[in-house]
Amino acid sequence: GPATANEALRMNAHGRVLGNAWAGEGAAWGANPDYVRGYYWDGPGTQPVALPSVTGSTSLAFGINDAGTTAGTSFFLDNTSAATLWGFDDAGHGLVIDLTTQVPSKPAWQLLRAWDVNNDAWVSAYGLRFAKGSNEAHGVLLVPAAN
Repeated sequence: GPATANEALRMNAHGRVLGNAWAGEGAAWGANPDYVRGYYWDGPGTQPVALPSVTGSTSLAFGINDAGTTAGTSFFLDNTSAATLWGFDDAGHGLVIDLTTQVPSKPAWQLLRAWDVNNDAWVSAYGLRFAKGSNEAHGVLLVPAAN
């Protein structure tokens, strides 16, 4: 249904606005795919574009760079989450990336939130590191291998 609340959080150098919109009804986060959705908007004469979840459920957007690459979170049906990056390939097709799949598996990580992305594609994120039988919460900086 239509959004009952929305927020505009960031704007990049090209005027693309990033935000979130809530449907405001039903179960929270992952259980209701229409509960909240990250979006971007390119200004007058255009419609907001919803950012799909890597899980098929809800998403939240937090940061954007000048290329339009967006950092945020996707929620699973059980309300757990995945740090997510939205971007575009060389042909302009949209990409949705679960950032946990992009880091080495030793030690084991579960990245939960991607807070921001800069123009060099460095991503600030938050996640859990599984070590010695416990989960350690950490802030992380993800730097692409090409850098």
